[in-house]
Amino acid sequence: MPGLKRSVKVSLNEKASEDLREIATELGISESEVLRKGLAVMGLYAKLKEKEKKSGESTALLLKEGDTTRELILA
Repeated sequence: MPGLKRSVKVSLNEKASEDLREIATELGISESEVLRKGLAVMGLYAKLKEKEKKSGESTALLLKEGDTTRELILA
């Protein structure tokens, strides 16, 4: 349902907590927003993997920075 808010408790080790804080600072967004955007990326990845299973064709998420393009591999 759109607009429905949900609170969850997340347990992170010290390194993951530090990484989350650094990413949020670098992007100028909240730690919660970093987690929401991460969920969106994982959702897109899951859809592509499902499409790949059904079609047998290879799919990829690409990251582009300037003239450099790299494949995002989530293992």
